[in-house]
Amino acid sequence: MMTRCLAMEFVTEEELQMPIPPIARIYVQTFAQPAGSSHRYLSSECITPEQWDWEINRLKAELEILRSEGRARFNAWAQMRELHTF
Repeated sequence: MMTRCLAMEFVTEEELQMPIPPIARIYVQTFAQPAGSSHRYLSSECITPEQWDWEINRLKAELEILRSEGRARFNAWAQMRELHTF
């Protein structure tokens, strides 16, 4: 199972208490930060091109998962909106 370092925040008009469309954002959920460093890393240390490719593919897969989750949430919101307008 892949460990996810990215996550999605999805805030609805009910939570905001304002009549606006939902807001979706991607944020860094977990990261590595070595002592004394100001950088927050989204990958492990890579010492080969294969490891580097794996990390890039993992991040791309995370973004695709978030895209799918976000679309589902936006679609569900739109359907609820349609039900309440009739």
